[in-house]
Amino acid sequence: MKEREIEGAARRRKITGKWGYTWHLWVTLLLHIAAIVLFTRGFLLTRTELPYYSNSSDVSESQCLYSSSHNNTTTSSWTKPAVNRLIIIVLDALRFDFVAPSTFFPESKHWMDKLKVLKEVVSKSPTSAKIFKAIADPPTTSLQRLKGLTTGGLPTFVDVGNSFGAPAIVEDNFLNQLVQSGKKVVMMGDDTWTQLFPHHFERSYPYPSFNVKDLDTVDNGCIEHLFPSLYEDDWDVLISHFLGVDHAGHIFGVDSTQMTEKLEQYNSILEKVIEVLEKESGPGRLHENTLLVVMGDHGQTLNGDHGGGGAEEVETAIFAMSVKKPPSSVPVEYDTSSCQLDLDGKNVCVSSMQQLDFAVTMSALLGIPFPYGSIGQVNPELYALGAGSWNLDVSQQLSESDIWIQNYANILCINSWQVKRYIDAYSASSAVGFSSDDLSRVASVYAQAENHWLHSTKKLRLDKRDIDALVPALKKQIESYFNFLRTVAELARSKWTEFDLRMMGAGIAIMSISLIFQVLAILRANSQDGATLASSGYAWFFSASAFAFFLLGMRAVSFLSNMEEGKVANFLLSTSGIVALRKSVVKGKLLKESVGFLLLSTFCRFGIEIGLSKQASTSAFMKEYTSWILNIASGLAVWNHAAEVVPILVLIILAFWLYKATSDIFFGWPRKIVVVCTILSYMLIIVHWITENNRYILAFMPESIGRIYIPRIVYAILLGQLLLLVFAQLFRGNSSDCKTNLVVKTTAMLSAWSSTVILLSGKQGPMVAFASIVGGYCIMRLCDIEDDAKNGPQRRLSIGPFPVMQWNLFATCLFFCSGHWCAFDGLHYGAAFIGFEEFMLVPQAIILTLDTYGFSIILPVFGLPFLVAMKYKADLGKHVLFTQLSQMYTTYGLITAIMTTFTIYCVTMHRRHLMVWGLFAPKFVFDVFGLLLTDDSKDESSLKDAEYQVAKVRRKGGYRAAYFVFVMMLLDNVGFVANMVSLVLYFGSVMYFNIPGSATTTTNLLGTAFLIPILGGFISDTFLNRLNTCILFGFIELLGYVLLVIQSHDTKLQPSPCGEKGCVHGRKAVLFYASIYLFAVGAGGIRGCVPALGADQFDNNDPKERKKLASFFNWFLFFITIGASIGVTAVVYVSTEIDWYKGFIISLACSAGGLFVIAVGKPFYRTRVSGDSPLLSVLQVLFVTVKNLGTKLPQNSDQLHEIQSDESNLMKKLIPHTDQFGILDKAAVLREGKEPKKWEVCTVTQVEETKILIRMMPILFSTIIMNTCLAQLQTFSIQQGVRMNPHIGRYTIPPASIPVIPLVFMTALIPVYEFAFVPLVRKITGHPNGITELQRVGVGLVLSAISMAIAGIIEVKRKDEFKNHNHVISLFWLSFHYAIFGVADMFTLVGLLEFFYREAPEGMRSLSTSFSFLSLSIGYFLSTVFVEIINSVTRRVTKSKIGWLEGDDFNQIHVELFYWFLAVLSMINFGVYLLCAKWYKYQNAVPFESELVSRNDAALRNDEIEDTPK
Repeated sequence: MKEREIEGAARRRKITGKWGYTWHLWVTLLLHIAAIVLFTRGFLLTRTELPYYSNSSDVSESQCLYSSSHNNTTTSSWTKPAVNRLIIIVLDALRFDFVAPSTFFPESKHWMDKLKVLKEVVSKSPTSAKIFKAIADPPTTSLQRLKGLTTGGLPTFVDVGNSFGAPAIVEDNFLNQLVQSGKKVVMMGDDTWTQLFPHHFERSYPYPSFNVKDLDTVDNGCIEHLFPSLYEDDWDVLISHFLGVDHAGHIFGVDSTQMTEKLEQYNSILEKVIEVLEKESGPGRLHENTLLVVMGDHGQTLNGDHGGGGAEEVETAIFAMSVKKPPSSVPVEYDTSSCQLDLDGKNVCVSSMQQLDFAVTMSALLGIPFPYGSIGQVNPELYALGAGSWNLDVSQQLSESDIWIQNYANILCINSWQVKRYIDAYSASSAVGFSSDDLSRVASVYAQAENHWLHSTKKLRLDKRDIDALVPALKKQIESYFNFLRTVAELARSKWTEFDLRMMGAGIAIMSISLIFQVLAILRANSQDGATLASSGYAWFFSASAFAFFLLGMRAVSFLSNMEEGKVANFLLSTSGIVALRKSVVKGKLLKESVGFLLLSTFCRFGIEIGLSKQASTSAFMKEYTSWILNIASGLAVWNHAAEVVPILVLIILAFWLYKATSDIFFGWPRKIVVVCTILSYMLIIVHWITENNRYILAFMPESIGRIYIPRIVYAILLGQLLLLVFAQLFRGNSSDCKTNLVVKTTAMLSAWSSTVILLSGKQGPMVAFASIVGGYCIMRLCDIEDDAKNGPQRRLSIGPFPVMQWNLFATCLFFCSGHWCAFDGLHYGAAFIGFEEFMLVPQAIILTLDTYGFSIILPVFGLPFLVAMKYKADLGKHVLFTQLSQMYTTYGLITAIMTTFTIYCVTMHRRHLMVWGLFAPKFVFDVFGLLLTDDSKDESSLKDAEYQVAKVRRKGGYRAAYFVFVMMLLDNVGFVANMVSLVLYFGSVMYFNIPGSATTTTNLLGTAFLIPILGGFISDTFLNRLNTCILFGFIELLGYVLLVIQSHDTKLQPSPCGEKGCVHGRKAVLFYASIYLFAVGAGGIRGCVPALGADQFDNNDPKERKKLASFFNWFLFFITIGASIGVTAVVYVSTEIDWYKGFIISLACSAGGLFVIAVGKPFYRTRVSGDSPLLSVLQVLFVTVKNLGTKLPQNSDQLHEIQSDESNLMKKLIPHTDQFGILDKAAVLREGKEPKKWEVCTVTQVEETKILIRMMPILFSTIIMNTCLAQLQTFSIQQGVRMNPHIGRYTIPPASIPVIPLVFMTALIPVYEFAFVPLVRKITGHPNGITELQRVGVGLVLSAISMAIAGIIEVKRKDEFKNHNHVISLFWLSFHYAIFGVADMFTLVGLLEFFYREAPEGMRSLSTSFSFLSLSIGYFLSTVFVEIINSVTRRVTKSKIGWLEGDDFNQIHVELFYWFLAVLSMINFGVYLLCAKWYKYQNAVPFESELVSRNDAALRNDEIEDTPK
């Protein structure tokens, strides 16, 4: 009974170890993802883009008068062109006050009146030039504004994310209509245009636009191409997009010298442009009727920010000038201008318009169809600048003004008809269209305008007799169209921000459920730790918890207003500090920590004020660097020097602290390296700062090294540190104290991240890091304010919500202290370019994320375990520690989730608020991203200390589990083998490698694929278990397949033929090599662990299961051959005959299915816990052997060192001593005066494991020649098959499918071997497997030699039939040596797998089974070496001086001699193998002694009972 209780407790302990601590964290993450996806789809709706385009003939459907040639609708156009050519110069982020005279504003600023040429032209020629205040629709990011300008529609908030990767515009637009109408467009400048319109330009000169520190590259490119293009006649529309003003604003602000210099440069450029146009404006000249438009896409704040809907952001300017002067100005009824005298006393008038009207107005001026989705109106003042808008073939009784009104009324008729057509189509096509009431109102307004047109205006125009009544009717008609277009624009602006309340409600409901779930998880953790909590009886715990949730509620409620979150969080943090101070005074302890915490909160308030001052109406803090520390006392020389030196001193102090803190605790060497690398990174950061400062520039170091390469070195160090921390699990530390291990791992993780976060944060980084350390220490110490020493080890261990709440508030304060805030202009875009000069999306997105969330999420979340370590005073087992970690992370996640939930509530409540897109939507985006990052980080942190338990249960394993392995290998080999034999054709036909290049690439790929199993086996033995390793490499393989599908499907990602060895270069090469080597690494890693995973399902010590183990390897190969047969036939056919990407998709689907199957089988597997690194154990034996070379061996082997204590690993068997390789026994000699430590002495079992590994190596090397023979079946034998008759009966076998022959034979013979051969031979030999593993390998070696001999004979016959009888023999002849080799492979491969699995020590069975693939890899490489050597030797001895295997004529080379050479070499190799097999000694592992097992079993049970949750 007692044993049953112990077994049940152990089972519950095992379950807890796997999921009990973390499952609710993963469930919470999934709930949050679902809630956010649903809410986002309801809140951030996108406007439906219709796939319709306007055509010239469409206008005939309207009732309007349109331009035509004798009423032939096939040549009709919508409007008569008013201008011939159009020049659009876009000055990105052009504020209105950059263009308008300073007299239009209450206060003159020094950046005003810099574009003097524009106001001078307007004052000089008011009828042919105008300045407009253009009002843009938010969001005011460049991509959305360009999209709105060209489509005439309203881009939505969701498109803001596309600013970092602009997709091509698919809906109808201004440029599309230009191209469809035969107009030629030339573009230069911002490369966003070529991303939006990739096939629309006759010529384009794009320049990268995302490096905001670069003020000149784009502008210089525009200047270089703009002026020559003005003298060319091969374009109709010219677009030049300058970026200098935008970048100057982002980096330096509006009130900076750099901004002034840019504006003055633009003024000079525009002067030259206008001068050229005026010179070329004469009759018959290039610019006789050209319209120049200088415009901004949006404005910018004084800090240089844009994206929202503030007045400074939406107000920009448009300057338009017609080279051919109109006869008059626009009629006064439609003139919106206001006039002022400028500083020179000249009269300057400024009008206003909506940017929404730009696309349709330009279309009307050029006489092209209006974009289908445009809802703007033709602006009368801008349209009147076109000289052609005044010329009509009408009665001369009308004045010029009346002629223009008549023309403009007809333009508005077409304009209104187009908008009404679009509204009807949108409502019919969109899932979220306009309501019936809205449509009725629009239809009513349009009907009134249309009725007036049909029954009054149109008749009067056609009649031409009642002139007096025509003009009033036209004006009334224009007003009715204005009314309709205004109605539609207002409706669109309101309804295209319509929210899907059902989706939003579903998201809120799931988010609320997640909060309840997290609360229940915390209560569950408390119940598991309930005895400790209940025994404390502290009222402080409950009162502090209540106060914590009060603070949480206060902070959440503050979101309902526009209060500044940073200041609120700091106020609440200070309030919690005051409460802690009161308690410390009452208790008389921790007074220094309480006072220090309050002082720190004051410092945080100062930092928040400075950081948020960047939002104010000054750009004093918006400099090139991300730091505000350089600007707190600008103008004072002493403070300027202090601002440079203090951060360096603080960083040196941090490095010293880190060194001292880690020198007093045991750190394993991998984590010690992490700490040393962090200190090195700190020093590199100091050098980086010094090189960036001109005062202290290092003469011995180029500036580019400090500015570019040092940050990259820091990034590389971080990556290396993270990888080292992952692989640190391979090494066991000497400390078994749970608390010490937790502190060591947490410290190493924090130190790894800290250097990069400090680098990106700028020179305030060390101060913020210093504050975070001090604040974290104070919070940890204040946790003990109520704990009494008299309680001793029984003191309360639970971490209440109060310190976790303080930790969360402090993290929020650090977010604002580092100069961030929850808005898109609060991102430090400059940080993304630290270490980079050009824009690269993925790395810089990661860097920007690290900068934004480094101090507020990454470091605080990874530092949370310190709170548990502070409370963990007695070693009560890992269960208590993990329970506390789980409870604490759940509490922290609950606090973050509550804040995000209240943000969602506020966004829902304020969705109609004026600042919804400028304030609440960005806050929502920041919070949900932070929540998901917190969820992911805490999941990783909680899992990093969890250990995998052994699960060798009788009810698991066996063939029921092995079937999952069989199916997985069948599916995975469908794609793997198919691609192994056909990728050489893909390389040549799609990627345009030549024949040697294709062969070399294929060889390298195959070599990699069969070398990686060593890595997969090593990882599965030492770090991950075999199942997890398989899943890891499975995802890597899937990623490789995905990239292969993408590149093989998209011809833009494929190279063009070049006639060289390889034509793949640049990014295409990166994608190509990444795809094939991810595929090779993934497939190879799978093969390094799956055989051992399947074999683990059978107990080698059980006689019944031992017999099944031999059968397992047979059936394992059987399913591999089935999958390979399908691959080399069906998949190869699809790839080579139909399309490559379809073949890759089949491979992807099969591999994904296999990965799914292997994962589904998890409940049925017997899994083995990963152990110490086997390679490290071998190195240890060799090292100690060399160290003890001078030591004498004891006469009795029993005196050699062997672990006989509780420290031994119970899952490992003792291996008895053998006499082979006696010199290695010296590693097991413990010298006098030495303690039995690692690297001082090894156990006999370790030494014997090393001996086993050494004994297996000759067997491994003896199979290499056979695999060299196998390589010929995939090279020369396929070349033979190409020159043979491929028709077998009615079927034609493709050359790449020839390897199916041995696969078919193997598939047929494996059941024969299992059910006939083994039982028959077993009766003769008495061996349970019929023959031993080494005998089986030997049979395969002999058969491979016979196969090569027959291959040579068949080649002689083929040549004889072809040369002497002109007859091509059948491909069937190849089946003889293919079939024999298939049988050989069946014997050898299965024999090797079983041999390496049985003989290898338990800790390295995955690694040893992967040796079979190592032999295969070396065999492939050796094949190439043999070919080169034979050609080199035979070239010297033959009369023709041509090597056996040289030449392009396959009928002239001597492949048969090469086959016979391999046959002879194989027989010699077989002789060597016989000696190695005879010399080999099978291992004879024995179990522990009975008394040792009893003693250790009792200790294990006591530990399990102690760790079992109460």
